Amino acid sequence: MVAIVGYRRQRNFERVFFSLCVRLFLFYSGSLLALNSHLYYPQPPAALNEFAIGIITLGLCLLPAVLLHLHVEYAKRAGC
Repeated sequence: MVAIVGYRRQRNFERVFFSLCVRLFLFYSGSLLALNSHLYYPQPPAALNEFAIGIITLGLCLLPAVLLHLHVEYAKRAGC
């Protein structure tokens, strides 16, 4: 992937779309971590719960701004 992406000019739309994918990955991985901790432990450790909530919060707090930026970049490319 580095060889493919590294040898061509990246567009701003692709960067924003990748950022959106990272934010959604953070949300889903934090949710999966919280779910697995509740399934594996009768009473999950507090640090594990806080870490999972922190990952979910980080993903969700940055998501609206990235979605807005993605819509603006798409509108520029579409010529609207």
